[in-house]
Amino acid sequence: MFRIDVVHLILLFCIVGFIGISCFYFLGHKPQNLCFLAIMVLLLFNLHYQRRDRRFLHINVEYKNLIICSEYIMLTLPIVIFLVIHEFWLYSIGVLMISILLGLVPIIKKKHRKKTLNTLIQRKIPDNSYEWKAGVRRYFWFLLGLWTVGLCTCYYFYSSVIATLLIGFYVLDFFRLNESRQMLLSCQQRPPIFLRNKILQSILLLSLLILPQLIFTIIFRLNLWYIPVIEYVILLSILIYVITLKYAFYSPQRNSVNAIRAGIGVLIGLNPMTTIVLWILSVLLYRKACLNLKLYLNDYD
Repeated sequence: MFRIDVVHLILLFCIVGFIGISCFYFLGHKPQNLCFLAIMVLLLFNLHYQRRDRRFLHINVEYKNLIICSEYIMLTLPIVIFLVIHEFWLYSIGVLMISILLGLVPIIKKKHRKKTLNTLIQRKIPDNSYEWKAGVRRYFWFLLGLWTVGLCTCYYFYSSVIATLLIGFYVLDFFRLNESRQMLLSCQQRPPIFLRNKILQSILLLSLLILPQLIFTIIFRLNLWYIPVIEYVILLSILIYVITLKYAFYSPQRNSVNAIRAGIGVLIGLNPMTTIVLWILSVLLYRKACLNLKLYLNDYD
């Protein structure tokens, strides 16, 4: 037990060290630091919008905005310190101001809609890609906004690349929750066929979603063609990893995919130098997923 704890602790330090070194490097160079800050701010806005402790804070905390401000300041403090070290004073002040102002903004109360969103896009998605149907229904306006911005700003290279990356992150969230056993059985396929179809359909749908942006970006910035290509390969690699991870540890009693394992895979995949490690992990998880799914799809094996 002690050895396992030590291994986990070493792994945690390695991950934190890798993230810290990567952040320090990107924040020291233009325009990479602007792209990094744009992603961070968008994720912070998304975190504020998706908070699940609204009711708890409203009932039990008197100065909830002060607590939220403190949380966001602590989250962005390492970034601010790195920016100060690199002498980007205006950027550091801007990040702090955004964190404070966002904490003061009242948390939006989500209202239940009487009508379920069912667009033409959702109806065109195959029925067995239920993660995509649910994900598009949930994030339709976010995805539409990012897709429009990315397509309309293809001339501005980094804007399009960031929009595509954020779309990929939203797609990964489609596979965060486990489906019920009844939905799994409704596919009526052997485990290897089920996994292959799931992966291939997801690759096709993601490609249809992001390839228009990437193609126009390459047309406008032909000398940087390799960056969108690398981004495309990385997003597909992470998507395959997340799908295989989901079914390698699938259980009807478990509501969601292990966030730590998924996060580690995303961090490994985002570094082009270590993407090959993600491919190896995906192959191993694919085999484990086939064995795990035999427990539930044994009638079709």
